[in-house]
Amino acid sequence: MRISFKYILQNALIIFAILHSISVLAGGESQLRFSPENFVGNRSNNYQHIVGVKISGKLRFSNFAYLDSDYSTKENLYNIRNTISYDLVKSWSSNLAFGLKNPGLYTTASLQHGKKYNAFSYLLRTGATYQKSWTSESFATVLYAPEISNNITAFLKASFSFSANSKGITRGIQQLRLGIKNKQLVYGWASNFDQFNYNQRALTNHGLFLRISY
Repeated sequence: MRISFKYILQNALIIFAILHSISVLAGGESQLRFSPENFVGNRSNNYQHIVGVKISGKLRFSNFAYLDSDYSTKENLYNIRNTISYDLVKSWSSNLAFGLKNPGLYTTASLQHGKKYNAFSYLLRTGATYQKSWTSESFATVLYAPEISNNITAFLKASFSFSANSKGITRGIQQLRLGIKNKQLVYGWASNFDQFNYNQRALTNHGLFLRISY
């Protein structure tokens, strides 16, 4: 199945409209956010976004979309994931996700832990994914954003994702973002590292990114 930027954008607009309606109906408790990012690299153009809404004190819904379009091969890597999250106790939540990524439909159940300390924050998630067969899935992200001056902060974010079965790591993704955050804009240097089929194939991409937070 070939996924295009137009398909991703249409998906984002539909999800945003639905979540905006939920946000309006939920009233004061709801918090809607939308963060699109585009990354122009040496190998490919990479687009990703997160659309999310806090429905109640404990319940949240989010849509994540990822599209990596290779300049030379015209091949696309994609992931469209919808997640329902429920807060269990302080800093801990459970997630149920369903979506579409190479090579097809999948479902994931996971447990998540995250904390924020002034300029530093982290998130850890582990669970199981079914996509033709079962794999374990681990994800971690760390963010360091110290203030430089009024409305301007440094931005250093690293993310790591691994899917594995009894034979080893089937899929690995690492992302690095280093830049400046000025109010709603974040921009700077980006690097992506992708591994497939027990590290038999690897891709890298380096370039500039721009992210906007609404």
